[in-house]
Amino acid sequence: MTELIPLSKVHAIEAQEEIRRKLRLVETTWVEATIMFLNFKSREYYRPLGYDTFDAWLEAEIAESRSSIMAKLRVVGNLMNTVPLHVLQDIPITNCKALLKVPESKRAGMVERARTLPIKEFAELVGTVPGNSLKGEEGKVYITYCFTVSGMVLVDAAIDKVIEEHNCSRGSALELICGKFIGEV
Repeated sequence: MTELIPLSKVHAIEAQEEIRRKLRLVETTWVEATIMFLNFKSREYYRPLGYDTFDAWLEAEIAESRSSIMAKLRVVGNLMNTVPLHVLQDIPITNCKALLKVPESKRAGMVERARTLPIKEFAELVGTVPGNSLKGEEGKVYITYCFTVSGMVLVDAAIDKVIEEHNCSRGSALELICGKFIGEV
């Protein structure tokens, strides 16, 4: 068995920082890909490829989950009118999602912090902004259901469609679907 050679703390810190740089790169290149998705969808490039809908193309051709891509499309769609795209590219997606919780009137003052603060610190800061949509939430209950694969595809598609139409969370989308089913919405 080979022995591990102890590294100095300096080398460990350098390695840690390199990992953080690479993760930040992954966290920020999502905007470019999302803009490409928006363009692909709006120009209906999926049609010449034999697909009737963007969703059908997405499901057949792209490995990333549909809900993940739709979430990114919503984030960029909601922020691109208030945050320049070249700035948005420097903000990790998690911070962009948190930025959406800030009232639009206060969002401009938070953009630089979204770009520079670590994810946890930015989330804590958003929690202190008056009028943020994190405050006043009801207590949450977490429930697990078991579906067949085809049933899960159907449930995911319904939830994603409601999210796209109402710009809400997955939980809120499911509440809307259930409310409509029992006639309370």
